[in-house]
Amino acid sequence: MDRMKEGHVMTGKKLFVSLVAVALLGSVSGSARAQFIWFDSVIEKIQARETIKVGVARFCGSVMRGADGGLIGFDIDIAEKIADEMEVEVEFVMVDFEDIIPDLIDEEFDVIISSLGMTTQRSLRVNFTAPADTFGLVIVVNKTLTQGVAKLEDLNSASVTFAAVSESTAEDFLNERLPKAKPLLLTSDANVLQALLNGTAHAAGLYEPSPTLWIEENPDTLQRLPGVDRQYNTIPGGFALRKGDVDALNFFNSWIAVNKANGWLKERSDYWFRTTGWTDRVAGTAGGSCDE
Repeated sequence: MDRMKEGHVMTGKKLFVSLVAVALLGSVSGSARAQFIWFDSVIEKIQARETIKVGVARFCGSVMRGADGGLIGFDIDIAEKIADEMEVEVEFVMVDFEDIIPDLIDEEFDVIISSLGMTTQRSLRVNFTAPADTFGLVIVVNKTLTQGVAKLEDLNSASVTFAAVSESTAEDFLNERLPKAKPLLLTSDANVLQALLNGTAHAAGLYEPSPTLWIEENPDTLQRLPGVDRQYNTIPGGFALRKGDVDALNFFNSWIAVNKANGWLKERSDYWFRTTGWTDRVAGTAGGSCDE
């Protein structure tokens, strides 16, 4: 069979399958069709239970324990605004960052709203929304342990221990840009800070506002990578959903588009990541102004 004939046959098969699908759908009532179309929509499930379950992981500026015992931060503001506009309650499910995608897949919650950086590997496991914000990595070093270090390449050595939160894009950066360094993978920003302060780690990769806060609080011990005041590995961050839910993806994309256009997302991002006036709202500010 030549290619032209083969193409006609395949087109005919596709048309036949499409006509059968249309015929089957047309044979059921409008109500049944609606149930068929939205059967797997997490948006419908949220509205039915009147609660949106949001997976979050603790990060400085994004998700923190407030002085009143509740959660505060950029991701919390987003989730609460979405819940308010949907006219449902919000339930936060706090997990370690390394567990957040597996727990989403296991349906422990409806959506990840955790400023999750978009990567190719993560996109194989979940569906990302459009970006809600953009983040850049800052390198913080222990002054005593990194004397003579002048540039990023100087950290690419087997004698250097580089700390990062496990499963984060900081870990990806370490593997790609500093493959010779010894990785120290930890479960939270607070643990990374302690590793820098006690000398367990020479350097670490963090996202604002942690670097600014930590250096302000520990100027004798910590500094940005000497001679460099810039961000590395700039990536978009968005919400994450289980694969196959087109309805939910459309809803959250629409929400992000509206709140980018009206400036709300930028205003909240600037407040939490580019100012430090909120630190007195955080519980247990000793040790990084972000963690209990």
